[in-house]
Amino acid sequence: MAQCKETAKEFIEDVFSPMVAVLCSAEVETVCQKNGLSFVELIQPFCRLTSEAHIRDPNNVSHPVRNLHIVVHDMNAHLPQNILAKKLLNDVVSNSLPQHSADIMQNNVVTVNNHDLQLDATTPWFEAYRSAFLQIAYPSDHEFLRHYLACIFVVSSSNADPIEQFVKLTHQQSIQQNQQPHKLPKWFMPNILRYYVLVHDVMEQEEAKAETVYQNLKAKYGVLSCHLLHINSRLPASATSGPSDSVNMPNPWSRFIAQKQEMSESAEFESFLRPGDEENDEFPTHVNEGSLQSVSTDVDLALEATEYDSSSSSSQVICHPLGPDSEVLYDPLTSDTDSAVSISSQFTANHAGSKPSADSSGLRCGSRSVPLGVCLTLSDHERLRIFINEFIVKGLISWAEKSIRTLNDQLTTRKGLHRSLFSATKKWFGGSRQTNPAIITNSTNVVYTSDAPEMQMRRLADLAFMFQLYELAYQIYHSAKKDFNNDHAWLHYAGAMEMACLSVFMQDSTNQRQYPLHYMETTITTYLAACKVPHFATRATLLSTEVLKAKGLFAEAAMQFIKMTSEESDLRSALLLEQAAHCFVKMKPPMVRKYAFHMILAGHRFNKSGQKRHALRSYAQALQVYKGRYWSMAEDHINYTIGCQSFNLKQFDVATSALKHLLSANSQQSLPQQTAFLREYLSVFKQLASQAPDDEERELPELPLPIVESNAIKVLCASNAGLIQQDCLGLRIQATGVSFNTTDAENVRFARLEELIVSSISGPPSSSAMSFRPTIQCFTRTSNNTTSPVIAVEEPVTIEVTVINQLKVTLVLRDIRLLWRFTPDECGNAEKAFYSNEQSSNTPKVDKNVILSTPLSEVLLEGSETKQVCISLIIRMMGQLQITGLAYNIGCMSTSGQLLTSAVPDSVSLALGNSSVSAVLPPFSGANSSSLSSPILVSGKVHLEVQGPRLNSTKDERLGKMYGPDKRLNLIITDKMPKLEVFFREFPASLFTGQVCQASVELVNTGHRPLHNVFVATSNPEFLTFSSSPRKPETSEKQADDVGYSSDVIHRHDVTLVTKLDVTSPLDPGSSLVIPMWIRSPDVPGDHVIDFLFYYEPAEAVPHCRHRVLRHTAQLTVHPSLNIRAICGRMVNTGAADQAEDIYRSTNSVFVSLEVENICNVPSAPSLCAVQTLCLSEDWMIKEINSSALKQDVSIGVQECQLFTLKAVKCLHNSDKSSSNALKLSTVSCASDASKTNIPKYISIDFFFRANLGESSKSSRLAPSSFRFVSDLSSANGAESSLAGKLEKSFIFDLNLIIQWQAAKTDGNGATDAIVGQHHLTLNQLHTLITSPLQAKLPIDLPPIRFTSSHLPMLLLEPSSELLSQLVRFSFCYQCEAMHDFSQRRLCIVPVTVHLYNCTSVPVYVDVDTQAGHGRSTVSTSRNQHLQPYNPLFQGHPTRSFTWSGLTVTRIHLLPYCGQSICLKACFVTSGVYDLGTLQVLAFPAGDGDGISIQPTVQRLLSPALMTVHSRS
Repeated sequence: MAQCKETAKEFIEDVFSPMVAVLCSAEVETVCQKNGLSFVELIQPFCRLTSEAHIRDPNNVSHPVRNLHIVVHDMNAHLPQNILAKKLLNDVVSNSLPQHSADIMQNNVVTVNNHDLQLDATTPWFEAYRSAFLQIAYPSDHEFLRHYLACIFVVSSSNADPIEQFVKLTHQQSIQQNQQPHKLPKWFMPNILRYYVLVHDVMEQEEAKAETVYQNLKAKYGVLSCHLLHINSRLPASATSGPSDSVNMPNPWSRFIAQKQEMSESAEFESFLRPGDEENDEFPTHVNEGSLQSVSTDVDLALEATEYDSSSSSSQVICHPLGPDSEVLYDPLTSDTDSAVSISSQFTANHAGSKPSADSSGLRCGSRSVPLGVCLTLSDHERLRIFINEFIVKGLISWAEKSIRTLNDQLTTRKGLHRSLFSATKKWFGGSRQTNPAIITNSTNVVYTSDAPEMQMRRLADLAFMFQLYELAYQIYHSAKKDFNNDHAWLHYAGAMEMACLSVFMQDSTNQRQYPLHYMETTITTYLAACKVPHFATRATLLSTEVLKAKGLFAEAAMQFIKMTSEESDLRSALLLEQAAHCFVKMKPPMVRKYAFHMILAGHRFNKSGQKRHALRSYAQALQVYKGRYWSMAEDHINYTIGCQSFNLKQFDVATSALKHLLSANSQQSLPQQTAFLREYLSVFKQLASQAPDDEERELPELPLPIVESNAIKVLCASNAGLIQQDCLGLRIQATGVSFNTTDAENVRFARLEELIVSSISGPPSSSAMSFRPTIQCFTRTSNNTTSPVIAVEEPVTIEVTVINQLKVTLVLRDIRLLWRFTPDECGNAEKAFYSNEQSSNTPKVDKNVILSTPLSEVLLEGSETKQVCISLIIRMMGQLQITGLAYNIGCMSTSGQLLTSAVPDSVSLALGNSSVSAVLPPFSGANSSSLSSPILVSGKVHLEVQGPRLNSTKDERLGKMYGPDKRLNLIITDKMPKLEVFFREFPASLFTGQVCQASVELVNTGHRPLHNVFVATSNPEFLTFSSSPRKPETSEKQADDVGYSSDVIHRHDVTLVTKLDVTSPLDPGSSLVIPMWIRSPDVPGDHVIDFLFYYEPAEAVPHCRHRVLRHTAQLTVHPSLNIRAICGRMVNTGAADQAEDIYRSTNSVFVSLEVENICNVPSAPSLCAVQTLCLSEDWMIKEINSSALKQDVSIGVQECQLFTLKAVKCLHNSDKSSSNALKLSTVSCASDASKTNIPKYISIDFFFRANLGESSKSSRLAPSSFRFVSDLSSANGAESSLAGKLEKSFIFDLNLIIQWQAAKTDGNGATDAIVGQHHLTLNQLHTLITSPLQAKLPIDLPPIRFTSSHLPMLLLEPSSELLSQLVRFSFCYQCEAMHDFSQRRLCIVPVTVHLYNCTSVPVYVDVDTQAGHGRSTVSTSRNQHLQPYNPLFQGHPTRSFTWSGLTVTRIHLLPYCGQSICLKACFVTSGVYDLGTLQVLAFPAGDGDGISIQPTVQRLLSPALMTVHSRS
């Protein structure tokens, strides 16, 4: 908290020091003026007793008197009138504040409740105001503390008759003291101390004459009342050589003498009295508090308020309320100016409370400019000190001691009688009850004569208090206050109580009496409520608060300060509120928020009183508490007020900084208020920017709006593409390339494709592949920014900057451009280090042809909107380019949608807690009438700086905040390079599943150098194939079908993921090339994304770049077309007599059943037609079963199916068998004209290989889970020769089918287009249903995994139930129809032969159970419960029941690939249709089964055995 220079006791002693008047002759003033001083000013620094003196009380007890200070005034000087007093108080407060803001806040940082507050170490403005306020107070008749105790008469020895002059001066003083009515100054008592001083100039007068006069003076007035003072009035020899020779001489007058202002005295006083006539200046020289209206007669207003009625022609002269009624005081408007100024100068010079001189050794302003005390030597200083010491000790203290004794004796005699009479009167008339002065509304007019006992008591108490007899003073004050209370003399009562309280405090610490705080509280209340004298209440508050602070009672002191605040005086209220705030922060615990709140109130009152600098300081102090504490409304109020005051003080940098905080993102102000804030900020910012000289180039200032998200900056090294054009050759789609909307997932996908191309070019993974870095074309916060972007000369680079408007106001950004710094490579121009487009005095001008950029004309940012701003640059020189910032002109839109101008501001309300302060925004810009309609646009910039990723590798990086490099804004400009543009022609937007169409790719070199080695990689290589030769006519394409292919043998060829395009020679700049491309749509309907990555290399080496890439992402919508289901099985026994032929047919031929369904779901869905079927296999070929049925054109409508069956025959291998890459191609036509597909065979087969390539990672679709599980585990355990391996091998075969189809599609214009396609099927298991497209299978719940080693081999080697159900194929040989007369014979017996065939390479046992359909089964295992009796394509519906005769169970042993027949008899009891498949055939491998116990498994019947029995009757 701010500390005072004096302690509380020292302050009280100085306030109530004995007052002494001085009356000098004209000759004395002439002598003193040789030293630049008056006589009063001459002795002013020596008016404190330096030694200890003693005084006796009425009981003759001696008491020490220490550091006694006397106040010396010229008797002829008048105290300033109310208007001049107000000016003095304002000036003393404003002049006590340092001029520079750095001096306002001392280095006094205090940590309070997590607040680091920089508080004022001292408050010299408050001390100066307090001292001046107490000194200019007029003396009152109810107390004698401001009355003169003595008068010093001073005459020069140069006078013709000094003794006569002393007599005249004494007579003059006596007339003034005894005149009626009494006039100022007032005297303590009739018998005051008169002291006579003879001043002798040792350089001009004779010493003998002075000694003679002095002796006569002592004989006339007494030895103790006279003094001879020798002074020097001639410059010493050292002073004549120069002022520097006397610089070491002490100057004790500097702290008492204030310099006068340089302006003329008359003009200064006149301008103060009439502020309306003052020159209209934005920063007036004089500060006026309050409104200058009618003048009040209140005591406080008389001392502090400056009132002026502009409607009246003359001002009223107000007499001091406490002065004599008949006294005509000095009229500042009618008296001459010189007298007024002399009075003001006298007051300033005589009071120590005024502001010390700014120049300690300066010259006085006046008719003469003489250094202070220039003729006085150290001996003269000592003579002055001795003179004051003798006057105080021998004269003043002795007189006081006698006066105290005399007054005490008089009171002892007179007070006794007075008390006895008064007590009797009160006893009879009930006057003993005391009255509370707080409830008195009007002061009682009690008048005491000067010699009344009550006034004598007060005179005695005041005299004892001034001479440090505090115990005596307390006793008398305490006794007098009772009498004043009884008389209802509230002013006297309050004064006595005030001094009684101070007397207790001023006593030594040995006194056990408690400090009566309630005395001072009652005193202040009485002054305010009963007496209506706020001036004395203010004095009591100033004294009481010093006592309370000395005792540590800061809460009580703060309450007293706050109690004295009112609307009567803004300056006084501001100072007291500030002191209350310091008391709050000094409390235990400190009340920081109350400190800040009262500093705000003090700043508001300072502002109202015209103390702009103090208001700014107070608000800055309060901001330390509210800043960053989520008190947004209070913080806005403080910042706005600081901006106002700083602007008025022309501190534009401080105003800009304060108003900048009003534009924060968490502002809770309304839209009109934010608009007003932004307008004022722009106006002040414009003023700040205009301060620099016009002829000096300067850098753009930084602006707080809008916010730029630096880490969100993106750098695009490629031009935007993806255009769709329509030319004479059809639809032309440009490659999409890279944009700012490219996601990280897309970058990862294309990085894999680029790595795939680089690996395919460089060979197997090596060190070069390990150091692969993907090409980054769009640098973002998530990309690898450790390397700088590389840009080719003459190619554009686009910067995307994300700007955020955190306000609700619409911002207008105009002329947006990038700021950069370009350093060219060494090319003979070394004298220019770098170029920059930002205006600066040390940066060379940049040639417009070096970097081309077009600024954005205008961007509107709505309230709370985030927008991306894109600006492109084209660099025409090699070098390094650094993006440094974003420059723009900013304005704001009003609520009506118009660009704001510097018009008259609106009224906004700034809420503060539960109250609101309505403030009319001042026109900060100071614009004249010609600029009121001009829009407010401010030029500025925002610095762009990106931060790299947080490092987290080492311990130091994890513990500290360390970030990696980010070079996305540091661009490398390399030499000219080739640039590839790719256009897709006739690329479809939607297809049917399996549809095949033809398109083309056009390669165009738009760069400046040739390119070669063009590669392309796609994310879906199974959907695309590029022809190895350019497009040929249709006739030659049919011939090309046979090129490289045989009619029955196809050689497998490697299908790579990377394709090198047929660019035989380097593609020169401006050249183009068209390459055919075939597309087959995916088998899964829906939306598909196909990524293309084109890789190319410059034909000539270019620094910083070995290759370039171009991206393209195609969107393809796929609609369903066909759903093909296929199943294959062994041929059914036809009942041939030759069993060997049946065995061969069963072993080397299978049937293939195909079901084609049209599942199109688009409007106007076309009818599809299967055209032909191609088979690729090492061992099998397909043939027609019925050629006439397949050669018919069958149109399959929507939701219709076509079923046809083919036969696959196993080929006989020759001794000159082809390699394993040879596949046999067989074709079966399903229509009359198979050439309608228009798909070349090599394209069709290539798509088949690509489909397998695409499904290689999804091998689960090629075989059922049961067979795959066995084979995988068997091979994994090395048990291919086990039972499970042998059984599995018996059922695996290779059969690949390509079903080609065609359709006719009608577009919206009625045109019909032929569409073709193909589906792929891979059959490798018998009796397993395969679909195309493959259908996802539901997950199978497997048993929990067991890690027991004993059970693991058995689980892995046991054949699956699916495999065990197909060990034996069986069929029935019977008479399909039978005629029987059931009337003749009740039972019809039909012979049935069952043919059994072992389909495996291991012997098996077969059990034929004829009673299984009658409720008995030999096997009831869980593995048989899921089996279907027939093929899913041939579901039968048997009727009625029958029975078998003969053996119920027959067991047969079948060798590998051998068969056997058994004869059975079926018995029917009635006519009908019967299914003979009710018997159950069970089989299991013969032998031990590798130690695995295998139970008999029910075998699957491939086809139903239906028989019809007719009744002959």
